[in-house]
Amino acid sequence: MSSSRLGVGLVGAGEIARAGHLPAYGANPQTVELRRVFDVDSSRRELLAEAAGVPAVEGIERLLEDPAVDLVDVAVPPGAQPEIVMAALKAGKHVLAQKPLAVDLDSAAELVAAAESCGRVLAVNQQMRWAPAILDFRRFADGRSVESASFDLVWPIERGDGLPSWLADAPHFVGLFNSIHFLDTSRWLFGEPREVRAWMGPADIPGIVGESALYAIIRFEGLSVTIRDTRRPEGRHTASLRATTSDGLFFGHLGIWDAYPDPSPDHIMQATAGSDPSYSLSAASWVPDAFAKSLRHVAEAILSGTQPCISGRDNLKTIRLVEACYHSAEGHGRPVPIPS
Repeated sequence: MSSSRLGVGLVGAGEIARAGHLPAYGANPQTVELRRVFDVDSSRRELLAEAAGVPAVEGIERLLEDPAVDLVDVAVPPGAQPEIVMAALKAGKHVLAQKPLAVDLDSAAELVAAAESCGRVLAVNQQMRWAPAILDFRRFADGRSVESASFDLVWPIERGDGLPSWLADAPHFVGLFNSIHFLDTSRWLFGEPREVRAWMGPADIPGIVGESALYAIIRFEGLSVTIRDTRRPEGRHTASLRATTSDGLFFGHLGIWDAYPDPSPDHIMQATAGSDPSYSLSAASWVPDAFAKSLRHVAEAILSGTQPCISGRDNLKTIRLVEACYHSAEGHGRPVPIPS
């Protein structure tokens, strides 16, 4: 390792790199330092590198060969990610990948096996685990028995105009690229699921190949969690987590979808027996604060020689749950058991 801090090479210089990744580096100066930027688009990489005050490299090979780079942070479309992850691992780098790690379980498992065989950390940036409302709910639920929970996202979209082609043309849309946040966070909050029943909305958005909605019931030990990830033709985004316990209830409005990717706080309501409801507005926001916390967790794990909670091995369970939802939907809600 080049220093007491991890040298980071950023691959990908798109919107989320500017909105989420650069602020995350700035929030973690004790553990990481951005040292190189690469993107296949020369103008985009030069602009981001200039904004970050670091060199841009013309070829990814130069970034992977650089001994000053310990961790490769990948922020590219999913189809391009596996090849980059594999190349980084073979070059002896740790990797922080984006979700989904790969578009199918077998491809993801191959990357995990490669990381384990070369002794490198492969993590997947499932940063919803650090969203303000999720952290508040974990504190609220600590010591309480959760009786019910639901994630609800309704988003206005009429056409696929303006979406990148990799997303608009993908055979899967909502489940693999959006609901995966809720599925992963459900595992993080409630443990490993036993069974899922799911239904998919039709592929009825002009300009988008994949499905328009996902509805799921995930059964955990003593608890069922529901997910509704759907659309409407007009209005505003709304995204929330609702939960009840034996002595109260929790509601969290997830502000990230209000004006993605611009920072927006989460709205929290908590109520317990014997007290009035309390209302609060988070000081932090999903972008960039959850990105910063996710990066910090991964960097600290690498520096201490441990595995992060969002390791590639852990993420295989999330991808398996995503695939189980699609299998269930093929049978119109057929129950699909989740292997332990």
